[in-house]
Amino acid sequence: MKYDCSIDDLLFVALSRSLGACGITADDRLVRAVQRDFPQVVFLQDWK
Repeated sequence: MKYDCSIDDLLFVALSRSLGACGITADDRLVRAVQRDFPQVVFLQDWK
């Protein structure tokens, strides 16, 4: 498995990508897992 994430997390990433929206999450582990391929997923603390 390329991303060690739950299906819920991956659906969140897919939805943000599909909508062309920034996916803001407090799940630092998710951000670190997908950041390289999905830069639109942003850690809440880093969101501006």
